[in-house]
Formats: sequence, structure tokens, C-alpha cells
Amino acid sequence: IFNHKVNMAEDNVFTEREVDLIKNYLLDNNPNVISYGIILAMRTGLRVGELCSLTFEDISDHMITICKTETRHKVEKGKYTREIKDNAKTDAGNRYVLIDAEAERIISEIKRLNPKGKYLFEINGKRCIGQSFTRKLERACETLNIKPRSMHKCRKTYITNLINANVPEALIIDQVGHTDIKTSKQYYLFNNKAKSEALK
Repeated sequence: IFNHKVNMAEDNVFTEREVDLIKNYLLDNNPNVISYGIILAMRTGLRVGELCSLTFEDISDHMITICKTETRHKVEKGKYTREIKDNAKTDAGNRYVLIDAEAERIISEIKRLNPKGKYLFEINGKRCIGQSFTRKLERACETLNIKPRSMHKCRKTYITNLINANVPEALIIDQVGHTDIKTSKQYYLFNNKAKSEALK
């Protein structure tokens, strides 16, 4: 019996099968901009604060410019205000994230659903906050009988996939906004294979 908390993979990353289940569920159940935002985060490893602060001007030439993030400030007990800060979480967080054709297709769907918005993620003219993505992801997990995990676990899954795919380390840290590959490996690398796959 373990006497201390073990940092289990199943608490930190989604398996490939879980990612597919979540993506299909989100696409099959009246997808809105938040649904597509979760899928985009899984595809790019963006932090949720970076995701919900994206504008359409931040996207061009197969890249997303990350230069803003959502911050939360307590105004009174149990109440917070959220605002967009004009720089990323860290200096390394200010970066250009390369996006593939699938990510560009997702962004096109977001634009179709939100053609007049300043921010990618708006509903009825109001910017979606980071917590909206986390809540929708957790509800999807519960419906699918998958252990609920936060949006940050999508980022950990993305980084794990990059490392496992032998993407060059310099490109990984550029993509995810880290200064050192040691950070990526120490805090973000987990086994994301299902037990049956691992046994094979």
C-alpha cells in the first residue's frame, strides 16, 4: 500500500482513445465555439488562459501568435473578475505556435460560428472565460465515464505526444512556451497508453 500520493498518468493525461471519444462527443452534440476550443487546445497545447484570449488577428500564415492571457483577480469572497493581460504567462510563453491543417479547419469552424467576434471564443457577443472550457470538458468526461480532468491535462497530453513522437526538443519548447526541455519532461511527460496497449 502506498503511503504517499503517487502522480499517476491517469490523473495527468488522456489516452489516445479518450481523446478520440471526447472529440467525437463534442462534435456530435451541437458543437459550439467552446467545443471547438477544447479540440483546438488538444491539437495545440495552448493554456486555457491563452486560448480564451485569442483574437482572429492572432492567426495567420499557419501560426497562432501567443501574446495575451486571461487573468483572474479576487474582488470579494467567492467572486472574481477576469481580464485579458497583454502578455503571456511567462516570457517564454510569448511565442508563435505552428498549426496544422486540422487546427486550421477547427479555426474555420469557429469563425463560421462566430463571424463577427473580436475574440475567437464569444457567445452572443460575450467573450468565453477559461472556466467555461474546463466545465464543458469535465461534463463530457462524466458523460463518457472518463475520469474528469482539467484543460491543463489537455496541454500535458499534447506535450507527452510531442515527446513520444520524437519531435525535436527545441521545437517542443518553442511550441509550448517552456525555456527548457527538462521542464517539459519532468512535469508534462506521462504514459498515455491504455493498459492494453502498454501490455502489448
